[in-house]
Amino acid sequence: MLLYLDRMQWLTLLVWLGLLFLYLGLLAGILLSSRGLRLGLAVAWSQRYGPPRRGLRGLLIGLACAILAMFLLQASAGESTAVRVSVALIGAAVAWLFLDWAAKQFHALIFRRSAEARDWMLRSVAATADLHGLFDRHLILHRACALLRDNLHCSHVYFLELAAGCYRLSAAAPAAPAAPLEFPASSLLQAELSAGLRFRALPVIHPHTALPQRWSSGPGAELAAEQALLDSLGAHVVVPLQSEFHLSGFFLLGVLDEGHAYGPHHLAFAESIARQTAQSLASAANAVPAFERVAEEALEQASRRSARATRTHLAPPDRLQLPDLDFATEYWLGDLPGGSCYDIFSLPGRAAAFFLAEIPGPSEEASVRLVQLQALLRTRARAYHEDLAELADSTRRAIALSAAGRP
Repeated sequence: MLLYLDRMQWLTLLVWLGLLFLYLGLLAGILLSSRGLRLGLAVAWSQRYGPPRRGLRGLLIGLACAILAMFLLQASAGESTAVRVSVALIGAAVAWLFLDWAAKQFHALIFRRSAEARDWMLRSVAATADLHGLFDRHLILHRACALLRDNLHCSHVYFLELAAGCYRLSAAAPAAPAAPLEFPASSLLQAELSAGLRFRALPVIHPHTALPQRWSSGPGAELAAEQALLDSLGAHVVVPLQSEFHLSGFFLLGVLDEGHAYGPHHLAFAESIARQTAQSLASAANAVPAFERVAEEALEQASRRSARATRTHLAPPDRLQLPDLDFATEYWLGDLPGGSCYDIFSLPGRAAAFFLAEIPGPSEEASVRLVQLQALLRTRARAYHEDLAELADSTRRAIALSAAGRP
């Protein structure tokens, strides 16, 4: 009898069989479930608060079910009215259940993805803020490697920097490989990473099969050699470090913990760390000359303050009373910046000595030497009671001995 059924009768039979299996499955689930579960479902159904919230999803599902019902009515044109209506209603009901389940699954997937995206965005903001305050080149590179490894939970991170015509290992986390590591500057990897205006991360291992994938359209032998080198280093993803429009270096990321595959969020996080690393390196390069200028200015100002403070220790000339000699004016600028100074003091035999000294050179050094010279002259004149000739001769010898030990 079944051999003589036409297509529409087969469709009707299959729809009814599907509904029968669905009904039997629901009945078995209710009968075989615990009493507490059945009671909980009944209470949850009876204690609903307010009408169900209406939204665009219900309208779209209803429109799709109406279109399917009209199609089934047209497809069953040769049947009776009861059969056509039954087929249309059953098809619409099955379509509603399926589309509603699919919409809920899609909504849950989008929610999980959005929550994961927010989590990785917060990680990226925190990591870039950590790099933003660094100005030491060595510390920036090692900190970037540590941030990538700690946030991505990968086995290792190597950073290769362009130097002397090739890319050489510059930083690593947790430790550098035992063998020396370098890539030629004109390699397929360099060409692939620097393609386009904005460089992107390059997965070199397939995320599902965990096997090397063809990531370049270059010569097969050269590609195989570079892939073998990447495999020896355990690299799964290569993240470029873009400085303006050229590739200044790249990160090699190892396998993730527990065998997980790199996803879009992992790659986006790694690219954000690479961009912030490039910005921090550029800021550090510009900040070093600025820091040096500030340090030089601060040192110069400190030297001026020191020279001014040192010259305040220069004693002013003594007030002398000499016969047949009157002082019309007293003039003293010993506390002002400069390399010159004068003094006048008494000598044995009712004589007086006047000296004028000028020492070239930086103001702080000249101030110290002037203070030393004035102290030397006054000490020898008062303690040793030397006359003018003896004072001049002893002062020259002292200055010569001091200059011999000074560069």
